[in-house]
Amino acid sequence: MASHQVELLAPFGTTSEEQWFRTAYKWKRDEIFRWMKTIAEAGGVPPRDDAAVKKFMMDLYNDIESLSVPNGSRYKAPAPPSHIYRRVNRDFPRDGTSKFFVEGWTIRPSIDPIDPSMMKGRVPRVPRWWCPYDLLGLFLSLLGPAPDGANKNNFYLPLTAVYALFMVQRNDFKDKRAPSQMDSKGSQVPFGNCAETYPFVTRFLGDKTKNGSMAGLALQREFMAEEEYPEYDPYTDGEIWKNLLGPCGNCRELMKRARADISKFSTNLDKDKAPKRPSEPLAKAE
Repeated sequence: MASHQVELLAPFGTTSEEQWFRTAYKWKRDEIFRWMKTIAEAGGVPPRDDAAVKKFMMDLYNDIESLSVPNGSRYKAPAPPSHIYRRVNRDFPRDGTSKFFVEGWTIRPSIDPIDPSMMKGRVPRVPRWWCPYDLLGLFLSLLGPAPDGANKNNFYLPLTAVYALFMVQRNDFKDKRAPSQMDSKGSQVPFGNCAETYPFVTRFLGDKTKNGSMAGLALQREFMAEEEYPEYDPYTDGEIWKNLLGPCGNCRELMKRARADISKFSTNLDKDKAPKRPSEPLAKAE
């Protein structure tokens, strides 16, 4: 097959020669943790010679690792194993609720010295963090803004695909069943419990008139159907583009309340700018 390399931007202080997205797309669990630990020990990107920042990044790394399979301390205990940070409800079953209470970390105050502008003018209260998927997203978001010229095709879509694969390698959720999201009426996912809730809460501006420029995307996990992941495929007929998913009813309600432009979360946004797979040349006749 002929080589038609589509240029992807270089994130997190890397260079174009490193091809970080294409490389990280194929990492296994040990490689992911090794990269994250190196970044955390350096205090982020670029490296910061600040003890408080380095401690925060290492604490965040350790929190993620503690909730990850197969040997995370908070994953294994209290039994049964779970990626949710939890503590035992000692009054169960007498109080008629749950065997566990969800625990979590309040991270907002620790973000400020790393990136004071991150929370400036935004919704003031950040919820407690108890899930490694959200913590991983926070870790990546603290590694700097998107590079100049970033768009859906050369940065945000490959970043989302790599993020999803990182989650699989950490927690092996690919083959597990989660409640289905039907619609906003009678949904099996209560309002405010979608995976997108934390990013919305932390990124929406308190001044709702300024939220119209926000855009977003989501991928269905079916794009990861292969047991061994192939090369990153940027083309519109590939599994990544085919598995883009629009906002569910709950997320649409969040966007409506924040006065976001729902059209900017459309699966077809920037599809006309995405690369088309080149035609294979015909074999020469002998």
